[in-house]
Amino acid sequence: ADPNSINNCRVKMEECIEEIRCWMSANKLKLNSSKTEVLVIGSRHHGPISFPGLTIGQDIIHTSKSARNSGVLFDSSLSMEAHVKNITRQAFYHLRNIGRIRKYLTKEATETIVHAFVTSKLDYCNSLLYGLPQCLLQKLQHVQNTAARIVMCSSKFEHVTPILKDLHWLPIEQRVIFKVLLLTYKTLNNQAPVYLSDLIVPYNPSRVLRSSSQNLLCVPKTNYIRYGNRAFFKSAPVLWNSLPPTIRAKPTLESFKSSLKTYLFSVAYGQ
Repeated sequence: ADPNSINNCRVKMEECIEEIRCWMSANKLKLNSSKTEVLVIGSRHHGPISFPGLTIGQDIIHTSKSARNSGVLFDSSLSMEAHVKNITRQAFYHLRNIGRIRKYLTKEATETIVHAFVTSKLDYCNSLLYGLPQCLLQKLQHVQNTAARIVMCSSKFEHVTPILKDLHWLPIEQRVIFKVLLLTYKTLNNQAPVYLSDLIVPYNPSRVLRSSSQNLLCVPKTNYIRYGNRAFFKSAPVLWNSLPPTIRAKPTLESFKSSLKTYLFSVAYGQ
């Protein structure tokens, strides 16, 4: 990266943070520099970016390898490896504790506890996991498989697919797709923030075609496959256009969610 460009970015960021710090001070608040993190995001193929620390007041904040934002761990290449590792570690901690008391619980109680302590972590902000390599998604799938076996008191050698089907649990990949499509439906029906609405564009062909009335979205081109295809403005129209027209035309959120889950369930388990 160009050193001059990096230095200009640093100066602008410092000016912006200084304005925030002054505003907070004027409103009897304090910016805690010890809890402030700097994360430089770039492509792993171009190597690490040399970025000097930011000066905030009397403190110098150096760059971090990863930073937490709203409970999600972002790393410098947006690989989400740190986030997946953190979810896996926390989930297995709870699963070990649940496993110790499983014999004292009913199936229904165990499933409720699993959803509260494990499934909630797997589903939290999982739309960010769209397009990740299978090796990372499989780590999360291993968590779900273990949870399912604990709920059903099955052996680790028993095939897990019938267990997941009996529990009516969508696999991890389909859960991610479900979340992206749910956000897309809300966006198209004015139930999502404006900044999401600005990212997707309805497909309106220049002449009348059969696709004109199918509620499709424009699929934009991206310069970077690794990052661009995972972004909401690209993943949303790709997944939305792949849905059957009957699901895209559902009039209410609840009917859409129900039909979408049934459809993804059939895709996952071949029914």
